[in-house]
Amino acid sequence: MKDLITTIGSITILMVFVMQFCFNQVTITRFLVGDKILDNYERQAGAESELLTWNECKNQLINCFGVEESDIKVEEEYNQTIVKIPIRNVIACGEFLGISKERNKAVYCGVINRYEKPDNNNGDSDSNDHA
Repeated sequence: MKDLITTIGSITILMVFVMQFCFNQVTITRFLVGDKILDNYERQAGAESELLTWNECKNQLINCFGVEESDIKVEEEYNQTIVKIPIRNVIACGEFLGISKERNKAVYCGVINRYEKPDNNNGDSDSNDHA
């Protein structure tokens, strides 16, 4: 009987490790796809209607991370836009391990760089750097 209880306990703990490995792979894949979506947006933002492209980007992020539109937070900084998306259930079997739902979270932070367009001054320059 002692061997049966030990075996069941060992298999349960080992399954938690396997499940955590799977959760890690899913989370990493979501982060990589999120980065790719934001990179595509960054490249296309100047070429097309920015509002349309941002709406498409946001819909792709919603599908990728499985969140609501209201969960996506956008912070504007000097030349960057920071997109924050909460990731829930980061730890597999969190409740089994004593981790509350409030603490079983992470946040994806993606960055969109904005570059200012150079002025088209037709080659006229006042600087004397070309001596």
